[in-house]
This record gives sequence, C-alpha cells and structure tokens, in this order.
Amino acid sequence: MQNEELNKKLNDFLKEFEGVSCEKAPEESVDRLSELFGGKMPGLLLDMYKEHVLTAEIECGEIVLYDIDRIVEENNDYVPGANVHPLGLYTFASELDGDAICFDINDPAFPVYQCSHSLLEDEEEIYFSKDGEMKSFPFTYENVIRISHRLADSFEEFVEKLINDDIELYSVLDMIREFE
Repeated sequence: MQNEELNKKLNDFLKEFEGVSCEKAPEESVDRLSELFGGKMPGLLLDMYKEHVLTAEIECGEIVLYDIDRIVEENNDYVPGANVHPLGLYTFASELDGDAICFDINDPAFPVYQCSHSLLEDEEEIYFSKDGEMKSFPFTYENVIRISHRLADSFEEFVEKLINDDIELYSVLDMIREFE
C-alpha cells in the first residue's frame, strides 16, 4: 500500500479517538520532534503529527500513542527511552504495561520494537535471570535489539497492524526466552 493511502487510513483511524484534533500541529511542535529525532523519522509519523494534534495520549488497543510533549519527555527523561535513544531507537508510544514502542533510525525502513522498561533500565548493562543463572550483557545497540521484540519490519507495517488491531506484544519473560 502506498504511503498516501496508508496516511488516509491512519487519519480516518485517529479521528475515532478523543484527544485528537484534526488540525495541523504548530510548526514549532513538529520542529521539536524533528530536532529530537535528528531529522530522521518515518515520513508517515511526521505526516501524522503535522495533520493531527494529539492533545492527549491515545489508547489504541494495548498501544498508547503519545502527544509531542510526551514523546520529548519519554526520550529525554524516562526509562527506557532516555537510555535507548542515543542508540537510535526513539520512543513514540508504549504498551499498557509501560514498555516503550520505538522505531529504529539505523534502518531506513524504521522497524518498530517493543523495548522492555525493566530489562533496559540500566544504561550500562542488560541483566536478567535465565535458566536459574544471572546473565549480563553490555548495553549496546546490538544487545538492545537482541533483547527487544520486533513488532514490525517497517513503520508502515506497524501502522497497518495498529489500525487492524494486529500487534503481538511480548511479556518480559517472552523476551528473555527469545534472547540468544
């Protein structure tokens, strides 16, 4: 599906929620996002915030989409967003239990990951118990990607899944079980 069609589907989807104003966001707000993301962000995400002012967080099934102010806070002040954004993973939403939903600017398709707030709370190492043994790994891009659950191979795929309520979230135990 082309971005224009998907953008229209997303617009129609967002109009169903309270807390969404169907007017253009102030340019300075959109500039804050672009600056935070270093100018690298999915075009569809940029279009969404240009065309709709999210005046509150929006619960879409088990996913909570953030308004611009909350996105800035999550990536600067809260775990895991503040820990993973220097690696190129940017929080734009969360799941109801608090795990961050991030897109990866290191890949031009902007894949989307569920990043555990409990596994990624320490910015120097990732640690957990597996098979009765404590495991510890350096907090690197590669290890964060290994421990996080990939929700979609692209931002566009994530949006399609969001609209169709087809996002498969993992528990922290599932993430640990999948970690190799």
